[in-house]
Amino acid sequence: MDDNLKIIIFTSVTLFFLLGCNTNENDFSEILPLGADKIESIEINSNQVTVTTIYGTPTTCWYYYRTERTNNDIVVTLKVFGKYDGEPCIQMLGSCIHKEKINFLSKGNKTLKFWQNDSSYLDTTITLQ
Repeated sequence: MDDNLKIIIFTSVTLFFLLGCNTNENDFSEILPLGADKIESIEINSNQVTVTTIYGTPTTCWYYYRTERTNNDIVVTLKVFGKYDGEPCIQMLGSCIHKEKINFLSKGNKTLKFWQNDSSYLDTTITLQ
């Protein structure tokens, strides 16, 4: 096979895969961190804690997307992200409820920190016995 033909085929196949794979979010979608408004409930079952928290959203069309979590077994920091898919929506503030399960390795006092904005957190301390 001619070397020029090989180059053309390789380039065509590469471009086909690069242009055919869409790994981007919907052009109209948006992902933002949501500020914690209120800790609704805390359930402790041995070393597992389930926390239900209410988060404010820019409109009623936002929903829970993912959580960033750090846990050093004493302090747990949670930052919840919401997603909006771009559909028409009533322009009024909304909220979403999210349950998070947290496992600890040891007993004692634990601090739960829920992100509210760039520099503030909604904190609470619990004791595992």
